[in-house]
Amino acid sequence: MAEDENKKRGRLATAVLAGSALAFGSFVMGIPAAFAENEEKPEVSDPASTESGTPESPNDVDNEESPEEGDSTGEPELPSSQSPEPSAESTESSDMSTNQVDPDAPDPEWDLSPREGQPGSTVQFPGTGFVPNGEVEVTMSQLRGDQEFNLGSFGVDDDGNLIAPEFQVPTEADPGTYVFNISVVGLEMDLQTNFEVLDEEGNEARVMDLDPWSVAPGGTTTITGSHFTPNGEAVVTMTSADVGGPIDVGTITADSDGSLDDELTIPDVEVGNYTLTAHDEQHGSEVSQSFVVTNASMTASPAEIPFEEFVGNSSGGAGVTHTVTGLEPNSTIEYFVGTSVSPTNLNGTVEVDETGATEFVVSAPDDSVQYSGELHTSIRYQDEDHILTSASFTILEADDEEDDTDADPQIELDWNAAPPIGEVTLTGSGFTPNGRIELRMDSVPFETNVADENGEINIPVTIPRDLAPGSYNFTAVDLDSGEEISTPFTVLEDELRLRADRDQIALSDFIGDPDEGAGVKFKAEGLEPNTTIDYVISSPVDVDDVTLTAEVNNVGHADFVVYGDDSGANLESYIRDYSVVVQYEDEAGTTQELGPVDFKVVADDEDPTPDPTPDPTPDPTPDPTPDPDEQPEIDLTTNELYPGDTLEVSGTGFTPEGNVGLSWNPTAETTADAEGNISTEMVIPEDTEPGVKELTVTDEASDDHTSAEFTVLDPADQVTEPAMSIDPEEIAVDDFMGDPEEGAGVEHAVQGVAPGSEITYVVTGPAGVNDFESSGVVNDDGTADFVIYAPETSNPNVYLGDYTSIVTYENEDGETGELQGTFTVVEGSGGSGSGESDDQAGPVGDSSDPVDLNGSDNLARTGASNVQLGLIAGLLLAVGGALVVYTNRSQLLPR
Repeated sequence: MAEDENKKRGRLATAVLAGSALAFGSFVMGIPAAFAENEEKPEVSDPASTESGTPESPNDVDNEESPEEGDSTGEPELPSSQSPEPSAESTESSDMSTNQVDPDAPDPEWDLSPREGQPGSTVQFPGTGFVPNGEVEVTMSQLRGDQEFNLGSFGVDDDGNLIAPEFQVPTEADPGTYVFNISVVGLEMDLQTNFEVLDEEGNEARVMDLDPWSVAPGGTTTITGSHFTPNGEAVVTMTSADVGGPIDVGTITADSDGSLDDELTIPDVEVGNYTLTAHDEQHGSEVSQSFVVTNASMTASPAEIPFEEFVGNSSGGAGVTHTVTGLEPNSTIEYFVGTSVSPTNLNGTVEVDETGATEFVVSAPDDSVQYSGELHTSIRYQDEDHILTSASFTILEADDEEDDTDADPQIELDWNAAPPIGEVTLTGSGFTPNGRIELRMDSVPFETNVADENGEINIPVTIPRDLAPGSYNFTAVDLDSGEEISTPFTVLEDELRLRADRDQIALSDFIGDPDEGAGVKFKAEGLEPNTTIDYVISSPVDVDDVTLTAEVNNVGHADFVVYGDDSGANLESYIRDYSVVVQYEDEAGTTQELGPVDFKVVADDEDPTPDPTPDPTPDPTPDPTPDPDEQPEIDLTTNELYPGDTLEVSGTGFTPEGNVGLSWNPTAETTADAEGNISTEMVIPEDTEPGVKELTVTDEASDDHTSAEFTVLDPADQVTEPAMSIDPEEIAVDDFMGDPEEGAGVEHAVQGVAPGSEITYVVTGPAGVNDFESSGVVNDDGTADFVIYAPETSNPNVYLGDYTSIVTYENEDGETGELQGTFTVVEGSGGSGSGESDDQAGPVGDSSDPVDLNGSDNLARTGASNVQLGLIAGLLLAVGGALVVYTNRSQLLPR
């Protein structure tokens, strides 16, 4: 079980874009939100259950009549084959959503501060950009329960700002997650985010989830949860209105983060509906979840069916037959059928015979609805709420229907490059059913495998440890038919790296089940085996960073997948740029980074590489014929460079307009032009060890390759000249005043100075501002940072003008040097460097009264000590580095 847990922890993760869910890992939120009885509230936090239940458990369903197509009323949620695991990071998500249907409607900016609090505490929600002189209504409703509170109506002033945007958390609110909602009166616009009501001790409510939530007596289920006492025990019991209780199930020990993740065996109890409760022994609190013990099981046959065979009367053989056993004899069950994103009108009712079995057929009455893809069927007893079991089947479109009579073998690698002892998976089709398949990489043989009954293969392959880096051909040979097929593969050097299987993905490929290929796959390689890494997913706008965890396997590799859940209402919110960075500890315990690696989610109709518009009457030009005797050649602009430098590569003799692979660290790919020439750039990673490296360039069409050596120099030998940067060089006075930990002031960064030496910095300003002087000690890496800012004052215009910053330092030879820079404080607010005037600025005071920069109103409140200097610089960078969510929130949904 420890191995399974490691796999799960290495692949699970979550994060959020409002109405949509960005999931990380190999498991997916399998319950389509469209099947919920009530409209699913947008989630911004952990989807696991609270005391009131979870969307994964099919509670409170009342299906008195079959709804029309697309109507989710009365539909139970379909069961998940894999349930989400709570994550500490995901519960701290603070993204917002805007459910806006009118593209011409206002685009407000707003915030909720704080995002959590106890009953009776005060919360503010300032906002701008609303309809001037309009009105908004504010509510909060329990995400996993039925508590709802009307927080009142609030006005909007002439400038579109909310008036007195403040409320008190209702004293009767139970601990847990709530949806905070601002409804714009007169518009179909709802602005939403999550708010966490804390308990009397200031802690978040405990949450729990079950997977599966329906098992046979004596079966097992996995319990996950969060916010329990760290390293404390949770006693799990079951109760039932019919059986009584509590019945002891077992005891789980939470980890150091207070999370639960363990498999428990359900006692051999009577079938029925139960409540499973986890009691935090140290804290005394508990959380419950509905649970079904049943002997029911269901199969769907065939598992795949062409659409034309799904349409028609079941008596004529159309449709999918569902066989159910283990039911209560002579009872009545209801069945519900749905796609991955919406319910259908294929539901019905069927009687159970005296043996507890029944059979029914699901088919489409006509072809008015073009069903395709996977459908889920779930059943429950009539007039009861609890789902008993479920089954799935797939409807094939015409292009998906398989006809392998004359099919040639096809193979595909999930990764086309890996280092020695790395693992890749080879899949393929068109082989002899149950036939023997021989694998090899050039002349290196692998163990002979066997295709399945459909002639398909799915074979994990470990790259031999002693295989030299370079280009190879991966070949699969059908030993029964004699046919063989190859695909190019690159063996990489065994070094630290982070890579993704693509840099752009269509939205429809990004959302869905990663086990079926959805999402972007990542590999981190060259790490310390059997350790843990953090990976950070970020986007330039509209979404907070999310930090998640993955396990490193015993060969130093970690895998994870970034993908989107398909149950949200606003799937287009996934369309954006993303960046992923891996953080790990080196042998000295210092945190290091790999990456960033970027990728982009684009609309399905967006051409990833748009073709140029052709001429109205283009002249036909025959494809150039490559010279068979010409071999690829490459040239490097330099053969010596430092980590972080760019290596420029050019070459000739490649297949015209063919793909060309470049492998070392990192790998890259380019395309030759019409003459067979290439020109590309490769950035040398910052973590590259010094030494001689070999770059291999492969013509993927001809398999010809060539190599060139270059030397990565030791950064310790690189001489950095002393320098100082000032940012920004022009700043509005309102941005100059305030708290540097919140972004106020002008940053000064000094580099290239002798480590451990002392610097003195002097800042001179306008006539009404006294000079400021201080000193500090240079860091071990030869850098020093400080921030110049001003306290808030009733007379801000006194700060307007030009400032000069001079840093005096002493080099290693004892010689004194100076660095000088300038910045300007201008009128205005909210836009550094804009220089725009502010009509609301206060009157200019008596400029003959200077502001004392070394006194109570000192301008540079960094302090004289190096400790204070470093603290302010560090806090500033921490705040400045975080992405802040504002308008049109897209929620990164934890899974």
